[in-house]
Amino acid sequence: MNNPRSCGLDPVGFKASAVTLVEGTSAFVPELLLHLCAYTAGRRKQDVVFVDGGNSFNPYTLRRITKLMQADPKTVLQRTHVARAFTEYQLNDLLVQQLTPAIKQWEPGMLAVAYLPYLFGDMRVRKLLEQAVEHIKEATRTYHTTTIVTSYGGNWWGAKIVEEYADRVIRVVQRRKLIRIMDEKDVIEFAPVSQGQMRLDAYMAVV
Repeated sequence: MNNPRSCGLDPVGFKASAVTLVEGTSAFVPELLLHLCAYTAGRRKQDVVFVDGGNSFNPYTLRRITKLMQADPKTVLQRTHVARAFTEYQLNDLLVQQLTPAIKQWEPGMLAVAYLPYLFGDMRVRKLLEQAVEHIKEATRTYHTTTIVTSYGGNWWGAKIVEEYADRVIRVVQRRKLIRIMDEKDVIEFAPVSQGQMRLDAYMAVV
């Protein structure tokens, strides 16, 4: 399992009142999002609102990450509030109509929106995506949340709209034996760990 901190991405570096976009087709992207959820709920003891637009939320992966982080899985899962959309209209409703009440109810330290543009594949629903992104930006600034949005990226119009609204863009490119993370002017490269394996820093020393 690839620990973002050991790869050079410090969770503390994700700022409040700002929208950070993490884009790429690598499996590291959803893994990073779950690491940030575990860090926020497990270490900071703050709630997380997770809006899933790409059917990517995996509670078993979150639980495994939480254990490696030496936090309490039950606490993390209880503090992580997930809403899943299967159509562009459902996702627009979650972000435009239901997001603000959810933030007021749970006062989350982190807002996660997984694969935001994925469901908006038709140009006829472009306005729905623009409304959703505008509302995310407004809610982030109003309630000072740390907001992380993921996207597959690319040159199509949906990905570009999300990029334009982001305050920070992190691009993840994966080749077979190398993951490259482009964080504005910083470039991080590391070899990914195979599924089921762990890095040395996942183990705790026994004295």
